[in-house]
Amino acid sequence: MGGRTLLLNPGEIEHRDPERLYSKMRLVVAVAVTDVSDNVTTEWQAKILLEIAGFLSLPEKPPEDWRARRPTASAYRAAVDLITEIKMRDLPLPRVSPDRDGGIQFEWKQKGLEIGILPTGSYEYLRVKDTESEEGHVGLSKAREMVASLAGN
Repeated sequence: MGGRTLLLNPGEIEHRDPERLYSKMRLVVAVAVTDVSDNVTTEWQAKILLEIAGFLSLPEKPPEDWRARRPTASAYRAAVDLITEIKMRDLPLPRVSPDRDGGIQFEWKQKGLEIGILPTGSYEYLRVKDTESEEGHVGLSKAREMVASLAGN
């Protein structure tokens, strides 16, 4: 099973039963990442994909004092898309967390990079170097390139 098998087809994202959809999404990721022997899913990818699959058990509408909620299907799919196609083996693990709006945040603090996935599935970034910072919106390929640039650094 390879990285591409982790993606659900667009019709499933629009499914009317969100609990069934999220259950299926967790299962698809769990099955795909348990076998890394095919050299398609790396160990760091498997760890991250299992972690974001765990976010799907968060409530869709949490109590107001919670700091995170279940990622939207679009944010979840965008996170899987970001991680599955980066074929580097020596990338540092990010701190990954859901946000309170339904997005997902990836943070490589020691490397000065954050990639945020908005609830709509679009990507934004913050890059900090010394005392300067740069931020903005990026497409999927640029977000992957930014993450891949952390290899071996």
